[in-house]
Amino acid sequence: KATISEHIKNIFKDGELEEELVVRDFRITTQHGAVKGLTQSKNVKYYNLDINELGKAIIALQKEDVNQTLLYWKPKAEQIINNKSQDINEIEHTLDALCEVAFDDEVLALFKRLCRYYYDIDPQATAKQIRFYREMWDNDDEEIED
Repeated sequence: KATISEHIKNIFKDGELEEELVVRDFRITTQHGAVKGLTQSKNVKYYNLDINELGKAIIALQKEDVNQTLLYWKPKAEQIINNKSQDINEIEHTLDALCEVAFDDEVLALFKRLCRYYYDIDPQATAKQIRFYREMWDNDDEEIED
């Protein structure tokens, strides 16, 4: 839910959809759960979104995220590996950035390549990076083996 909310905010921020045209505030009144005879009210946003258009906008944002990540982080990852860097902060920072969009096959391949390199430097830290990836991207319905 948080990821979808973030994408919707970015869609409005980037001007792909106009919030004023697709969002309406409603005030909902319900019975208070703890006090009999008392009501409570809250404001709720209603999004009147065409799911196909929303899906297209989210996919476009994801593609842009992947392109920007590869543009900036791919050369850094390759430099770390080619120069045999031992800078743990630089390696972990790069892995963190790659993990954010590791749903993409090319980014995931780069993430794995850098993890294999990092494993020779710090196996425990590499295992933590892989666990972080699994928590973020593995399907909750699938069983994860340690």
